[in-house]
Amino acid sequence: MPIPSIRGRPWYVRETWPALLALAFGLVGSAGAIVKELFAPKPNGAMLSLFVASFVGVFVLGTLKIAQSRHKDLKDKKKETPESLKGCLHVLHAVIAGLKAAHDPPEGWLRVTLHRVNGDTLEQSVDYVGSEDGGAGRIFKIESGLIGRVARRKEVRSFERGAEVSFESWVDWLVDEAGMTRESAERTRKDRFSFLGVPLKSPGDKDVRAVVYLDAHETLFFDDETRDAVLDACAGLAAWIDEHYYPGKE
Repeated sequence: MPIPSIRGRPWYVRETWPALLALAFGLVGSAGAIVKELFAPKPNGAMLSLFVASFVGVFVLGTLKIAQSRHKDLKDKKKETPESLKGCLHVLHAVIAGLKAAHDPPEGWLRVTLHRVNGDTLEQSVDYVGSEDGGAGRIFKIESGLIGRVARRKEVRSFERGAEVSFESWVDWLVDEAGMTRESAERTRKDRFSFLGVPLKSPGDKDVRAVVYLDAHETLFFDDETRDAVLDACAGLAAWIDEHYYPGKE
């Protein structure tokens, strides 16, 4: 299976709700039989006991089945969502922080996330690591921005915003040169100055499966040493994605 969407598994393949329905129908049927026997002209004690035992059995077995189904759904959800990718990005963030001797970097010092390629769009798979900005689930056109350029050209790309460049001028550049809409450009953080995008490709460099995106609040943040460390880490991440999400594919 490819890198999954943040939306996870569709409702119709989950097992918990059918187990709940089965329990409900079983309890209603058993309860109905008990009530019918209680109000019968001549209640049969043996039958009543049998119906009560049936009710208890349905409840116990149904509750166990719901617990099993919920456990499986939670396990499948963890497996079939991209949240595990965030752990890899935390490692990347920590490697860069160690490289730059930033032992307790502030919020937004370096932001890292990953966008899966889905046809002509890119979806942000996880919230930013290193920031409280969130962002998971956002959809971008493949024609726009740094991540779009990386996905289309299958190459590492970077942007630099000079310290003297005002945010308004930067927005104009993003619109005119990076293909972003003005609305999207104006929503970007004002304290970003260095940007890097890395494609994660399939074996043989045939397809870009995802794009790792990083930005920082310092100018010239991604020097040669930092860039090399990012590329090495992303090579490992690409190998993990290939093994985890594309087993058996060439």
